[in-house]
Amino acid sequence: MEPKYFDSSNLLRINKIIDDLYLDPSREFLIAPTRTGKTVGIKYSIKDRADAFYIEVRPAETGKRFWKRLLNLLYQQHDLVKSFREPTIDYLVENSSKILLELNRYKLIVIDEVGNFKPQFIKYIRQLMDNADRAKCSVLLTSPGYALSNMKKWEARGLSGIAEFLSRIEYVHMLPKHTKNDITNLLNIYEVYNPALEETLWEDADSLGDAARMLHNHIKGRKQDDRHSSTYSSF
Repeated sequence: MEPKYFDSSNLLRINKIIDDLYLDPSREFLIAPTRTGKTVGIKYSIKDRADAFYIEVRPAETGKRFWKRLLNLLYQQHDLVKSFREPTIDYLVENSSKILLELNRYKLIVIDEVGNFKPQFIKYIRQLMDNADRAKCSVLLTSPGYALSNMKKWEARGLSGIAEFLSRIEYVHMLPKHTKNDITNLLNIYEVYNPALEETLWEDADSLGDAARMLHNHIKGRKQDDRHSSTYSSF
């Protein structure tokens, strides 16, 4: 199936993607330039959804380490008993998928930064998506744009590549660099209404991630000022 492509604005688009995945189970890929608020937006969109599962692929993490970490995390969450010493990656993938999907707890699985995977591990992502499809559970994979470039290189070398990966993907969403609207939305999320601060974030933040950090520091500083004012007023 040829995936459909969408251009989008960031925070609202991410929230819309998450909402749609709940309405209609699907397997989708979210591509965003580095530091455009992708992870911030996803975590915000699922923070109150107990039936959403999020995990990030760490830099330079091997597929086996990732699946072992995932399975250990699931065992901790569900208080299950470990029954292996040094499992194969096939065992890890099979049992991770089984716990994620057969316990019927999750309606959405988010795997962030799949571009950190090496080519030989792409097939295991396909296996997870196939299992999720049977369980009517949505899967959202995310990565910076270089993941597709890497897959094209792997495909040219005869390795598992873009065709095999995208064969399981129904939609690919592409996020642009943040806009001033994203700054406004970020302020609205935190219920901060300050035109001067909005202008400062737009002019000084190199990315939406920078804007979020600057806003966090602003809120933190404001709370400290409030505490100081309260302390002095008590004397």
